[in-house]
Amino acid sequence: MLPSQTTLSKKLRKRAQVELFIALFFVSGLTLLTLISEIEAFELLFEFTRAYEDWDLDEILLFVFYLGAVGSIYTFRRMQDIKKLNREITNLAFFDGVTHLPNRALSTNRLAVLLKNYEKTGNKLAVAFIDFDNFKVINDTYGHALGDSLLKQVGNRLRQCVGADDTVGRLGGDEFLLLINYKELAQLEAITNKLCQVQQQPYLLDLNEVKVTFSIGIALYPKDATCQAELLKAADSAMYHAKKLRKGDITFYDEQIREQLTQRYNIETGLKRAIDQHEFHIQYQPQASLKTGKLIGYEALLRWQTAGQFISPDDFIHVAEESGQIEQIGLWVLKQVLSEMQPILASDQSLSINLSPRQFHQNNLVPVISNLLNKLHFPANQLELEITEFAIVSNFERAIAQISELKKLGISIAIDDFGTGYSSLIRLRELQADRLKIDKHFINQLNKSDKDEQLVEYILMLAKNMNLSVVAEGVETQVQLSKLRELGCDAIQGYVYAHPMPIEKVLKSEHSVLFCPLAEAKHG
Repeated sequence: MLPSQTTLSKKLRKRAQVELFIALFFVSGLTLLTLISEIEAFELLFEFTRAYEDWDLDEILLFVFYLGAVGSIYTFRRMQDIKKLNREITNLAFFDGVTHLPNRALSTNRLAVLLKNYEKTGNKLAVAFIDFDNFKVINDTYGHALGDSLLKQVGNRLRQCVGADDTVGRLGGDEFLLLINYKELAQLEAITNKLCQVQQQPYLLDLNEVKVTFSIGIALYPKDATCQAELLKAADSAMYHAKKLRKGDITFYDEQIREQLTQRYNIETGLKRAIDQHEFHIQYQPQASLKTGKLIGYEALLRWQTAGQFISPDDFIHVAEESGQIEQIGLWVLKQVLSEMQPILASDQSLSINLSPRQFHQNNLVPVISNLLNKLHFPANQLELEITEFAIVSNFERAIAQISELKKLGISIAIDDFGTGYSSLIRLRELQADRLKIDKHFINQLNKSDKDEQLVEYILMLAKNMNLSVVAEGVETQVQLSKLRELGCDAIQGYVYAHPMPIEKVLKSEHSVLFCPLAEAKHG
């Protein structure tokens, strides 16, 4: 929506009011001056006005004459003002204020025209979505003013990569759109090569050289889509695929991406009915102390089975996160897990529940959990919430505040998948975490990779110095178990001890021989 008054419109309105006052004053004054001075140009009117003296026609005609002359000048100036105002409104409506490139509205309008005239031109059409890989970091580091300067520089360089008849538009934020006309594939390849070269050239920001990379997705018409909406969606999907594979890369939309989109759509649609149709269930994986070999707690794991098919959490959790459905699913998990485990969890055992990044940053997370603990009579000191490193670094200040409020309730905090590369050790000190969980990738490489073994040893030493306990995830062999005990790990979780199980099996097996392998291993 355009503003009701722009800076230019206010300025022109004020000027018009002033000039109208001046014009009226000038006409009245000039008429009076002419009558007093008896200018000869009007002597011919004398005889006529004598015949119609009661009309005061001389004064009337003089006033009308001057009013017409000044009015013509005033009207001309107002017409010029209207042209200026129309130009500004057009720029506001169709051009980006920072880069002066076509905005989303004009870019999509041009695309519609290209599609309409596709058969007439004989050209082929490619649509490219461009998204910065590190713009937020640059914006936070150098400020929004220099961030805008960078956007303008990037826009200028993108403009030089394409032809005169092509469009470079800014969709908003750090996203750009290219509409590329080409006759032969070699022409398109030449443009993509230029786009790659642009990423190698530094940009100057406040005397600092900054390098920027883009993830670029390209869709071809009519090969990849036959309408505007689908073509834009295809290019956007290719861009996100490029960003996941390798930042700074260019990806063309293909059948693999199409299949992934179809799969994602089916998962997103299925998630909407999963809770109502009771397709979700919880499995609990036991955790054991390496010092005593005893059961010390469980981690609750969400499972989804629909139409007889098991859907991996790796396939549906990120879809739920991106679509926003994770908030409803996460609330269901909290209610289900706390209610199932409250009657059977021993006083010396803990219950771990994973929080997704989106769920962790919810404004009402703390009161929701507090209400559930009170309603279900679940001891807060036996609840442990697992938070990924990514959830923490994505908004570190808020993460500190959220963790602080959760710990006031008596809840323990574990950093999940620790060692995957997101955390800063300096920031780790600022968190009030209680436990680190070593990612299973490093556990799998124990006795295979010296580097991974050294990293596990370093994490354990770091945790000890910071007074944090450590759980190793994904422990599957006795060799891994022995090595972790040798390195001084506190607890383990994995198939070597126990597989995840439904609540019914937890009730039957808690006091059985299920956990004997670990007890025997500690003597080996």
